[in-house]
Amino acid sequence: EMMLASVAKQRAQVEYLALVAQAFASGTASLMHELQAMALRGERVESMLAFLRMWVKAVDSPLHDAMQGGAGLDATANVIRASNAYRQQMQKVIGIASTAVHVPTRNEMSEAFREIQELKRELRRLKRSVPAAAPKKPVQRRERAA
Repeated sequence: EMMLASVAKQRAQVEYLALVAQAFASGTASLMHELQAMALRGERVESMLAFLRMWVKAVDSPLHDAMQGGAGLDATANVIRASNAYRQQMQKVIGIASTAVHVPTRNEMSEAFREIQELKRELRRLKRSVPAAAPKKPVQRRERAA
């Protein structure tokens, strides 16, 4: 089950990344058209920072549209679902392995800590309910005459 969950997670990630790559390709094609138009006008990009800003501006809209569209939202939801399913299966495998080597599982440790907390609370309640005993006077010993 864990292997199937792992494959499903990887498939969901690939589908998600395919949408991102498609948006990047669309934005990069748009940037190429803009650069060609600039070249025809005799303009040029003055710095790497200016080039990066142009690329981000060109990729922003296609990426936003891809991720906010139905396919993008479905892909995001699939990645989240698949990742959660994988984590659940991983916890089952860890539980089985922990039992096999006699190591307490996370659930067992949590239950033990809960029980300790409950016992501490009960002890505090009992201490409050028992009246405080008067402090005992120390017993004085008679000194022997030398």
